[in-house]
Amino acid sequence: MSNMLKLSDAAAMGFHAMAIMGTNYKKGPVTTKEISEMLDVSEAHMSKVIQRLAKSGLVISTRGPKGGSELAKPPAKIRLIDVYEAVEGPFRISDCLLHKKTMKCKECAFQGLAHEVNKLAMDYLNQTTVDKVKIG
Repeated sequence: MSNMLKLSDAAAMGFHAMAIMGTNYKKGPVTTKEISEMLDVSEAHMSKVIQRLAKSGLVISTRGPKGGSELAKPPAKIRLIDVYEAVEGPFRISDCLLHKKTMKCKECAFQGLAHEVNKLAMDYLNQTTVDKVKIG
C-alpha cells in the first residue's frame, strides 16, 4: 500500500532517533548502534542522519567509550520541522503530486489535494515538539 505523504528514510530515521533521545533526555547519551538496533536500520545510515542533526545544533555527539548522542536542548524546545529541515533541507509545499515543474499541462489535476496535504504536514511539523512523540 502506498502513502499519500512520502518521507525519505533519512527523515523518518531522524524523527525516530530524536524521539529515542527525547525519551532518554538527561539520562546520558545514546549510541548510534543502540538507536539503529532499536529501529532495525543501517548503523552507517543512522550515523549520517545523526551527523546532520549534530551539524544543525539539535544534537550533541560525543566520541569515546562513554560517548553517543543526546539532545542539545529540552525535547519540548525542538519542533519536528527543525528535525525535518536538519535532515532534508527546507520544507517546500508542492502543488503537484509528481513534483515536476516541467510538465506540459498548465495546471496539475490534483493541485488542491497536493497543496492541502503538504500544508497539513507542515503545520503538524511546526506545532509538534519532540516531547510529544512517544516511542515504545
